[in-house]
Amino acid sequence: MTDRYMHDTPALKEDFKCEICDAINPHFEWCDTHGIAVCSQCGNPYRLFHYEGEKRVDKPPESLTKEEFKPIMRQYWEETKTRQPKPFCIPGSSYDPTTVAQVKAYNQWMEEQLTQRRILCHTNRTSVQRLSKLNKWMSVLSLNGKVRM
Repeated sequence: MTDRYMHDTPALKEDFKCEICDAINPHFEWCDTHGIAVCSQCGNPYRLFHYEGEKRVDKPPESLTKEEFKPIMRQYWEETKTRQPKPFCIPGSSYDPTTVAQVKAYNQWMEEQLTQRRILCHTNRTSVQRLSKLNKWMSVLSLNGKVRM
């Protein structure tokens, strides 16, 4: 099914496997950022549209999760079987159906993992502080547990 929210895996010479949930040839859901979509099963972001200069080129999906965070994201998927909130989306966007409660649970789980793994460096600490502020902001915008703009 291909529509505003879904995109089939681009034509590949061999099967493609999601780097987080191991789904084979997963469907993708678009984000608010051009050419970026997430695995419809786990939410891992991928670049689907590639460019050389202004010319679009055919390349396989490229995971946008940093290598050092892939084990954490795999653990999140294995423990919760819950998709991560869509990165590259404006909070409350129609492209991201994540509820406020799901975002809070994800942020809490991630903060605990980062702290346990002692990789809560200054940059990550700042991100977690921003996420806390975002949670408060999203709570104000919520209606029936769904994020609204």
